[in-house]
Amino acid sequence: MNVIEVSGILAAVLIVAGAGLIVYGPTSFYLGSWLSGVILIVFAFADRAVVLREKDTTSAAKEPLPEESGGMARGPK
Repeated sequence: MNVIEVSGILAAVLIVAGAGLIVYGPTSFYLGSWLSGVILIVFAFADRAVVLREKDTTSAAKEPLPEESGGMARGPK
């Protein structure tokens, strides 16, 4: 799962929660703001976990470059 997929899930959850509050929720706005805040905080931690996992897999996949002779980078020939 990558960050784009998590963002899509976040959008779906916010839309469904908002629609549910419109139909079944109270007439005041405080519940919607608290619910949105909690959902955003939960998904912030989920995004962080995904990014850290992707960072670990990409850093492990990179192999160090071999040393060039003399330690100087070669220019164009």
